[in-house]
Amino acid sequence: MYEKVRTVSLKGSVDPQVKNLQVVSFDSDWKEVYIGASKKDSFTAVCPNNIPQCAEVSVRYVCKNKENARISCSKWCPMENCTILVLGSQFGIQILDWDGGNLVYEYDFEEQGLPPDELQILGVHARGVAAVGTSLLAVGLHTGDILVLSIELQGESYLCNIVEKLRGHLSYITDLASSSTTNGRVLASGDSAGTICIWKEEGGSLHLQDKLADWVGFPINTLSIWNRYKEGLIIAGYGSGHIRMFNIETGNIVCELTAHSGWITGMDLASGSGLLLTCSEDSYVRVWQLALKGPLVEHRYSQPIHDSLLTGAKFLDPNGSVFCVSVYDSTEVPIYQM
Repeated sequence: MYEKVRTVSLKGSVDPQVKNLQVVSFDSDWKEVYIGASKKDSFTAVCPNNIPQCAEVSVRYVCKNKENARISCSKWCPMENCTILVLGSQFGIQILDWDGGNLVYEYDFEEQGLPPDELQILGVHARGVAAVGTSLLAVGLHTGDILVLSIELQGESYLCNIVEKLRGHLSYITDLASSSTTNGRVLASGDSAGTICIWKEEGGSLHLQDKLADWVGFPINTLSIWNRYKEGLIIAGYGSGHIRMFNIETGNIVCELTAHSGWITGMDLASGSGLLLTCSEDSYVRVWQLALKGPLVEHRYSQPIHDSLLTGAKFLDPNGSVFCVSVYDSTEVPIYQM
């Protein structure tokens, strides 16, 4: 179904971080597309296609009076009039222009009363980023809180404000996902205990709709939302290698897959075709077909990438005809195509 067609090289190697692969596109044909990943305090990205004057993306997470920053999450988020790059670390959150050229906003944990705690094994960190609509940005924190910010571009200036802090988890946040469904905008949040919270936007604020705590025991590593299935479907990848799918409106589980034999470390959903891409510590990348009629999920493709610890997987077009994966401690990003 897919064949490896080429490999692109990042400027730096890749950290062993779940979902450590990000993709952004600036045209409808997905020609000007960038692939990025983080290593220690640096985030670098390249364009895999032959595009004249493509940008150079190389960003360092720099904090005043602090050293040895380590990026804990990264994501490009398209907003109403701009695309931003969000980086989280043990020191806070930085919001930058998409190419990292300008620092737009910084949320410093220590200044906000979240200093390092020696009793916490994992320490302070941000993890999980999602754009809710075109003006709200949600970032998960080690406290179990979700920080919600409003982002606006007026002329050449950004306006960034903290809107609220959501509290629904007792364990640290591991991932966030958002989408617009038939019942409005929805945010899903997962934590290290395996709990999922479903939030709905009403009047510019997010309100807790449901809490799914029947499948705890393994951390939720990845989240996606498929908005074409009835009221919407939350797709969660677990540390156990399972994928579970929940109806957003009822919270009921509708499907469970024993997808991998190790931690699921990457997930992406092709909105145009319903193809679901997953990768795992078991060194396999797999593609699944989601359907509106008949069986909800069918397995379509598996490929082992031998002697590799996979850290992320992303489609390179909305139909899922091309995808790429990132590999720990490697600068090479293999690309597969139908």
